[in-house]
Amino acid sequence: MEVAERAIAEKHSTGQNRKTKEVKLAQFDLKSMLKAEAPEPVNGVTCRITAKPLPEKEPVKVRVEWEITYTGPRSPLIILKPSLESATSPFETHISFFAVGKDENCYRASFPNVLSQIIGPGDYSKDRFITTKRKETGKGFIDVAIDDIRNVYCENEPNNFNLFELPNKFYVNLRLAPLSHGLTSGLDAWTGNYSSDLSAFQLTSWK
Repeated sequence: MEVAERAIAEKHSTGQNRKTKEVKLAQFDLKSMLKAEAPEPVNGVTCRITAKPLPEKEPVKVRVEWEITYTGPRSPLIILKPSLESATSPFETHISFFAVGKDENCYRASFPNVLSQIIGPGDYSKDRFITTKRKETGKGFIDVAIDDIRNVYCENEPNNFNLFELPNKFYVNLRLAPLSHGLTSGLDAWTGNYSSDLSAFQLTSWK
């Protein structure tokens, strides 16, 4: 099953122009989210992100760098690694982009992880998890092709977004809901729901 999951992940990798028909736009109250304070730790887990375009990549991507810090009682923290390209249960990882359209409404596009063929929490191998000691930080990144971001906005809301008029600013948020304890790999991983802060970035083009 692990081999099958990897094949699915490679086929639908967001770095290789992920299929965007399943990604829909929804209006979102961005102003309230911007006013809100950074998310509090969830059982000791805090996630912070930084987003930046990578113009030298082909296709051009947005890199979302994540940092997971742990201040809870257990040590070390073992938790499923954030990833859109590893096949897992629904919404164990998803990245949401926010942009304001011509109608001055904010629209959210949420990219979920590739779905596993396993029903329910998957039995993932050890390399799918990260281990972080208490008060230390685990780091990594997720790349999303700008073509995919543009296609979701322009195809779903053509009256508000188009190829030639770029939104002034984008925001991004990372949400995670790991379900697997990794028991078949001899692990006792953290499970729950947590969210990162918002990170802003700008593009010079999304053609």
